[in-house]
Amino acid sequence: MKILHITKEIYPTNKTGLGVSSYFHKKILKEKGNNYKLVTSKSFFGNSYDKSFYRLLPRSRMYNLRAKKIIKNFNPDLVIVESLQTFISEIFIYSAQNLRIKTCLFSHGVSIFPYSMKLSYFLRFIIWIPYMFFMYLILRKLDYFFTFSTKFENFRNIDLLFVKYFSKSKIIKYFNTSRFEKYRNYKFKQNDNKILLNIGYVDHIKCQMEFVNLANQLKNLNIKFVICYTNYNYNYLSKVKKFIKKKNIKNVIFIKGTKKNIISSLKKCNYLISTSITEVFPVTIIEALSLGKSSISFNLGNINANKFIFKCSNLNEMKNKIIHLIKKKNETKKIRDYYKKNFSFLTLKKIIQKNIQI
Repeated sequence: MKILHITKEIYPTNKTGLGVSSYFHKKILKEKGNNYKLVTSKSFFGNSYDKSFYRLLPRSRMYNLRAKKIIKNFNPDLVIVESLQTFISEIFIYSAQNLRIKTCLFSHGVSIFPYSMKLSYFLRFIIWIPYMFFMYLILRKLDYFFTFSTKFENFRNIDLLFVKYFSKSKIIKYFNTSRFEKYRNYKFKQNDNKILLNIGYVDHIKCQMEFVNLANQLKNLNIKFVICYTNYNYNYLSKVKKFIKKKNIKNVIFIKGTKKNIISSLKKCNYLISTSITEVFPVTIIEALSLGKSSISFNLGNINANKFIFKCSNLNEMKNKIIHLIKKKNETKKIRDYYKKNFSFLTLKKIIQKNIQI
């Protein structure tokens, strides 16, 4: 089969959830022997690849013609796109549908509705309202829709609702994979210093300020709070560091993330902490599970549907959960042993085989 694969980001150039998922989908499609071609935002847009959706919109006619040319030259049987709200996804779905070529979307959720009651999020919501009509136009003609959960959990999954009620496309459930699966068989070590780990780019969405707040509230306990990041928003990182300095917090460590030290940090940590204010289902939690590590997260998105994660509704509940788990050494060991024994289904080989079957 001839497959044209479209993504905004791909690992290792982009160390993001979207980048990692795109990398494994590429791996699966190529290993299956398909005639495969990849188009990324960087190769398609050139110097404009990092511009926002609405900044690219005025030149949409030109990009549409360019996408049609690529599709016609390759003449694929199927066009696969990763995520919406990337502009490149919308351009290629629209172009492929006009050329009567089958389309497939790997959903990573959409970010339209407000994350919280902040005014800035409501203003952002107003800006994205017109996009929902365009999303309806392309999803109603979609052929295949891959999603982590077929159950509507929150408004990050609104693309699922559009497909369910306005489209005849086939909805397929699939799992993400871990970059680090081959490292899962290691000896578990009990650390004297408890380590809580937060992984991700530093910004208001991943909300590391909440993680630092936990560090401040628990600074009398023997816990290290490690923030392992790949990219960051300069203003937000400065705000976090100013708060650390103001509160004289000594138990927070920043690590610039590489493949090697992310693996090392996951192995050494006691728990992965997710403080994101919005999630579909983060790859970092999949990676932690595949290495036998459990996670503590706010009860958001598809996190709610996963019984293997400690879920909290607010920061105070998360703090109490951490205190309970850290103090109960025997309980922590039981959890580790359970994860090590029961998460073989998260091995890369098994997930790839499952996705190939799908």
